[in-house]
Order: sequence, then C-alpha cells, then structure tokens
Amino acid sequence: MLNKSGCEQTMYGFGNQLIEIFSKKFCPVDFAHNCAEYAANNSCGKCTFCREGNYQLAKFLKNAVSGHGEAENIKWIDTITEAVADESVCTFGQESVHFIAETLASQFKEYEVHICGKRCNTDVCQAFVDYAIDGSLCIGCGKCREVCPSGAIIDEIGYIHRIDAFDCTKCNKCMEICSENAVLKVKVGRIIGPTKTTKVGRYRSSRKKY
Repeated sequence: MLNKSGCEQTMYGFGNQLIEIFSKKFCPVDFAHNCAEYAANNSCGKCTFCREGNYQLAKFLKNAVSGHGEAENIKWIDTITEAVADESVCTFGQESVHFIAETLASQFKEYEVHICGKRCNTDVCQAFVDYAIDGSLCIGCGKCREVCPSGAIIDEIGYIHRIDAFDCTKCNKCMEICSENAVLKVKVGRIIGPTKTTKVGRYRSSRKKY
C-alpha cells in the first residue's frame, strides 16, 4: 500500500525491528495517520485500548493533516499512544502505535507544525497547499487543461493559464504533464501569476522566487 508521501507502507513497520528508509518528501504525521487508520480498521475489537485508542488517534491525526487540529490534540495523541502501548492485551495493539510514539519523541516539531502552524514542511498534506501556475514560465500550451479532471484551469491556448483554487482537486496531473515546470505547489492563497487574462510572454513577476 502506498501512502500520500509515495512511500510503501508496510504496516508491520509497526514493530518488526527493521530499518525503514523514507524519502525527503516524506511526512511523518501523514504516515502516523495512516498507521492509526490501519490499526483501527484491522483491530479484532476485543481489546478496548486498541480498538478505541486507535480510533481516537485516527481522528486526531486526520484533523492534524487536514488543517483542523487544535493545540491540546498533541497532548491527547501522546496520552492515548502511551495507553494503547501499555494496556493493549495483544502484540498487534502494543505495536500499532510504535511509529507514532517514535516520531512524537524524535520529530515532535512536525506535529506542532501541522496542528498549531497549519502547514506541512514537505507539502505532502494537501490541505496546506494550493496548485498555482508561474506566469513567467507558462507557455500557454493547454496540456494542463486537457488533463485537469475538474476544469479548474482557465484561459485559452496562447494565454497564461491560471488555476481556480476553488475547483482544483489537487490531483497533481497538471504538475506531472507540464514540461516547463510552471505548475507549483504554493502556500494556500498565494498568487504567482497574472490575475487576469494575459498573453504568453507579457507577464513578468516582481516577486522573489518562492
């Protein structure tokens, strides 16, 4: 199974004593959310701490990666993780929170950034980014428009394309097909191109590169 970071998620990364190597474009909070959801969905249900604990962890971590986390959630995640590890009867429950416990200790700031800062340092968590087109790089070829499933890319061929953030589903297809590398992930609300219909070559950004 692949997580949003594009890394293979072997869920008996729980506690298999193996070293797992992740790319730089890896979000530990996103992976922790996937771990909690997997555990909640695969718990036998007999053990209250495993069943209810992972259900609650999945909810808190989903809020964290979707921009709805609250500061006190960090303490709850820590408390529930410890309770599940200590009180679960079987090995599945005890090891299900292994990754969360490890990253809370070693990468605590990542949880703070997501929950309190409302951002993801690796741009994996889509709630914290918008897709935008650099007006100084776009050649108006229309390829991104052709692959966009939601019709979020506006302006005709020969004109600098723009992305309507409201309609954009963040599927990444426009970024994958753009040969000019003009499609970028930016902070929510940031504008890096013209705000009105503009012919290719007539836009020069005065902004520093993002």
